[in-house]
Amino acid sequence: MSGNNCAGTCASLSTGYFEHPDFGLIAVYTSAAGGNYSKVKFKGSPQVPERIIVEPGEISSLTDFPDRRKAKLAKILPWMYLEFDWCIYLDSSIHMRHPPDRLIKPVERSKSDIGLFKHPCRSCAYEEIEAVRKYKKDTGESCDYSRNFLLSENFEQHQGLFCGGAIVRRNTEAMRDACAMWWELICLYTSRDQVMLPYVLQRHGITPHILEGDLGSL
Repeated sequence: MSGNNCAGTCASLSTGYFEHPDFGLIAVYTSAAGGNYSKVKFKGSPQVPERIIVEPGEISSLTDFPDRRKAKLAKILPWMYLEFDWCIYLDSSIHMRHPPDRLIKPVERSKSDIGLFKHPCRSCAYEEIEAVRKYKKDTGESCDYSRNFLLSENFEQHQGLFCGGAIVRRNTEAMRDACAMWWELICLYTSRDQVMLPYVLQRHGITPHILEGDLGSL
């Protein structure tokens, strides 16, 4: 193995891939579809080299998908493109200052398959739907469909809301099944992925580990 040593244990194999003695193969990645990404700098600290950039728009079956959903395919279903035991998804504007195992350790210790930051402003999927409507992040019709779906499922208010800008996941069958449902709901309802995530996790009996700090603490 070559490259920088992360915290004395996490060795960089190539851009965005790390090998850890306890966590196995770690992939740090972002997703790109449409737009000009040449101006985005993906380098972090000397301990965290450039991440993997996945471009799901290259798949022919996605030709007619809006860019916002194309980019989310790799975000939601990373195992379609990458091999890993653990992965860390980061929005393209977020830069890690710490080695990846620092994020994974508390999630692994909690026995959860997913680590997330709390949303800084809201704690409810229904509130998020109204924010999406207010700031015109999706159509009013899509917001109505999303709200009606959650109501039809008897999904209660204030079941938590999470930031979608950073996601730590373990590659397990339970996590893959949950994310498959997540992707299906994003295709059927609002493309704002944080809306349906609390419902999906609850439906699959997955309790996320809440990461300390916020996106700026990475």
